[in-house]
Amino acid sequence: FHKLTLSGGHINWAKALIYTVAGTVAPSVTETFKWNGSYTYFQLTGTIEVSGNIECASYGGANPSSATNDYSAPGADSLIKFTGTADKTYTHISGILPPLEIACTAGKKLDCSGTTDVYTAAFTMTTGNFTAPNGTMSIGMRWDTTRTLLNIKAGAGIFTPGTGEVNIEEYSTYHSYSYNKTLQIDSAISFHKLTLAGGHTYSSRAQTYIVAGTVVPTVINTFKWATAYNKSYLNSGTIEVGGDLICDSYDGYGTTAIILNGTGDQTITQTAGDWPAGTWTNSNTAGVILQATDVTLGGDLDIGSGSKWCMEGYNLTANAIDNSLGGTIYRHGAGLPSPNPTPPALDESHIPFTPGDADTVLLTRNATVDLARQISSKRS
Repeated sequence: FHKLTLSGGHINWAKALIYTVAGTVAPSVTETFKWNGSYTYFQLTGTIEVSGNIECASYGGANPSSATNDYSAPGADSLIKFTGTADKTYTHISGILPPLEIACTAGKKLDCSGTTDVYTAAFTMTTGNFTAPNGTMSIGMRWDTTRTLLNIKAGAGIFTPGTGEVNIEEYSTYHSYSYNKTLQIDSAISFHKLTLAGGHTYSSRAQTYIVAGTVVPTVINTFKWATAYNKSYLNSGTIEVGGDLICDSYDGYGTTAIILNGTGDQTITQTAGDWPAGTWTNSNTAGVILQATDVTLGGDLDIGSGSKWCMEGYNLTANAIDNSLGGTIYRHGAGLPSPNPTPPALDESHIPFTPGDADTVLLTRNATVDLARQISSKRS
């Protein structure tokens, strides 16, 4: 097709209209493909290859919500495959695009910098480049299945993050099953801002984000853990964060490791919920990790050589804290090392203890607390 628009829908809000692409050959669109459903539950199955521009103007509004309904969920068994041999653009007006794959000629790109947002049910990079929008790039929908939400394949091109936020937000609702949502990273990717949100709406079931693959994803600016329901997990793999960290989740656990490797000060804030319980490593030797609230880490905290962690007068709790690696934990002292050239520090002799699985180490805001005695009492 030169141009192809899929539109229409089912006028009964509780019913779906599904366009099914069948046969042995995927149809191709050379100029413009437009996803333009007018009613709820407007979905697609099968693959459409697009070498031209892509536009999403479907039901659900400019900022469709997958948290409250699945009206704008376009389906997971479909694919809009960008196969361009020249740079093309993406335009967002409303709704959620079916899963999007970047499979264009190497060195070419799908450019979203001219649109504020992108909403897609899933995102894959195989070959070629992608420029993210400077607003929100939302990946996910309300969908009850275990599936891969983000897939950066080996040999993929460059993901240019812009100044916006990638918001991975999937919701599960079916009461009989828990679901895994995989982030498969096998080629380098850096996010300007990354938020992991969503969750399972049924209280006795879980939704787990799994970090998989051979390459560690990095977050340049802000990493936010913001799940909306209980039994939300972040498991496996590692995430590197060079900016601030925010925990504002309903409930959250898991085994994913977090490495702090910024080139300046990084602030950590915990207003609600739980951080993942993997090992946290402070590798930032250029700045200071500054607490903005009390912080509770379910896993171990390693204070790497030459790094600094300042509690800023708040409490710090972890399964085990190791600053015998050459790093330093400070109770107070904003603006280290000045205006306080010698802030009160917790030297290595105060933290020789690695507690068992059932214990935690608590460093309190009160500088007069005898931490060595507190640890001794735990031993006894």
